[in-house]
Amino acid sequence: MPYCSSCGKQLPEDAKFCPSCGASVQLTMVPTTLPTPTITQRPSGITILAGLEIVEGFIGSIIGIIVLFSYSILKGLIPVPATYLPLIQAVLTVIGSIVIFISLVNFIIAYGLLKGTSWAWTVSLVFAVIGILRGLGTLPMGILTIIIQVLIIYYLTRDSVRSFFEKD
Repeated sequence: MPYCSSCGKQLPEDAKFCPSCGASVQLTMVPTTLPTPTITQRPSGITILAGLEIVEGFIGSIIGIIVLFSYSILKGLIPVPATYLPLIQAVLTVIGSIVIFISLVNFIIAYGLLKGTSWAWTVSLVFAVIGILRGLGTLPMGILTIIIQVLIIYYLTRDSVRSFFEKD
């Protein structure tokens, strides 16, 4: 069966021009195929980073909920003047809300990493840099944090990882 060399459509046996695109017929017996996009497999390190983001999100959510409700638990246990109670409640509410918000951001980053979105790559790099700064602020105990964040930056900037996130 003949096919058009321009558009790949099947042609009648006696055609001089393609009825689909109008090109003059150059008979070929194999249809023209369009190149298929290559599917880049997710690097296993990205799956691990996304898993760590999910774990960090769960732990942060639990901590945030505990902080939010700690006022109710602590107000009877710790003797505090009544004038300070509203301030303590407000501070704990703000801190707990911030921790829960950051946990939600962890879940969103994990989703982006698993999908290979370029914004997740960028946000992960920014958070790694912030982690390094946080580690510097807590030296000498922060040295492990600094090492881990540097390794994450190193990994995210490898060619295979950059190509997964289409950062070539």
